[in-house]
Amino acid sequence: MGSGKTRSGLILAKRLGRPFIDLDARIESRAGTSIAQIFQTAGEEAFRELEEVALREATREAPAVIALGGGAVVRESAWRSIRKSGVAVHLHAEPDELARRLIANEREVLARPLLGDGPPEVRLAELARERDRWYARADVRVETTGLSPEEVAGAVSGLVRAVLGPLV
Repeated sequence: MGSGKTRSGLILAKRLGRPFIDLDARIESRAGTSIAQIFQTAGEEAFRELEEVALREATREAPAVIALGGGAVVRESAWRSIRKSGVAVHLHAEPDELARRLIANEREVLARPLLGDGPPEVRLAELARERDRWYARADVRVETTGLSPEEVAGAVSGLVRAVLGPLV
């Protein structure tokens, strides 16, 4: 949350000439409701099932830049889909920085069901601790603190090219 996946992903996709898929937006579109509403009415596990199906489908489409929600990678089956499809990039920022970005837009905080009612930086730190072992599987990691979305996209592009070679 707040790492810049969507904004940087859109820029990266344009630079690479690839489609951009925001997995959360796809889920919301198919469900006809917000992720917060899915969490509230069906629960996190039901959302994770929808997320896994959407990820599996997205990785079977034409090569694309896919922005995953932070919890999308906490299942082994998700990593199997990711590994078959390309390079995994972990966009990282410290919890205080993520909270600052989210708080800058109050709607962002309200739209994030996993943040709860307490200070966002505390919950973001908890989520990072719970997920770090999964995030460590990424092929590359980009520290996004202090970078614009354009700079993040440039860094990711360079790192992906280093892993895969020139992208056609």
